[in-house]
Amino acid sequence: IQVDNAGMIETMREVAKVLFDEPLSNLDAKLRAHMRYEIARLHKELRTTSVYVTHDQMEAMTLADRIVLLNAGKIEQVGTPQEIYQQPQSLFVAGFIGTPTMNLLEMTVAKTGESWVLSGEGCTFPIVGDGFSLHDGQKVVLGFRPSKLKISDTTSGADVIASGVVDMVEFHGDEILLGIDHGRGRVTAFVDAFQAPIEGAQVGFSLDEQDMHLFDCETEQSLRKM
Repeated sequence: IQVDNAGMIETMREVAKVLFDEPLSNLDAKLRAHMRYEIARLHKELRTTSVYVTHDQMEAMTLADRIVLLNAGKIEQVGTPQEIYQQPQSLFVAGFIGTPTMNLLEMTVAKTGESWVLSGEGCTFPIVGDGFSLHDGQKVVLGFRPSKLKISDTTSGADVIASGVVDMVEFHGDEILLGIDHGRGRVTAFVDAFQAPIEGAQVGFSLDEQDMHLFDCETEQSLRKM
């Protein structure tokens, strides 16, 4: 691969396979973003099989057709970037992929008639549960993305998954990243910048069941039915 002084990739030899080993790790943020674009452009043009090793999840998510996610030398999951992000098969994958990271709360499952209830410290959240393999008394980890939370009209009730005092307000342009301490740890949520509560406000968040992920505490594997 030949690169000019401006960071533009000029030529790339035609080979059967291309191996990349952390090629962008020593570049500044602006040049790294530009080189990601150039590598992706060349790959589309040449259609050469490429193996790209990186610790940067942004590089993996933006460049890969398929991701092989490793943990301590073992394969945790193989899939497209969309599959890895939307359907994590283990607790490790759920906690690793995504910025900011997925919220993870320990809960206990209880059977109530034809439905289920997730219970944690100061929180009881009913779910239908049809999309998960559950049993009564099971210890689980509930996961949900910060972008999937919605500000609730109340700070308590059956539809409130987390509530507490806003202790962090981080400006991201059109969105605000909120951090709250809800007694069982911290939860982060992305909200519209024009509707964001101020620091110190008491807020509650609701969550659609379709946006939940449940993992068994013992095996750390996803409980979602395939």
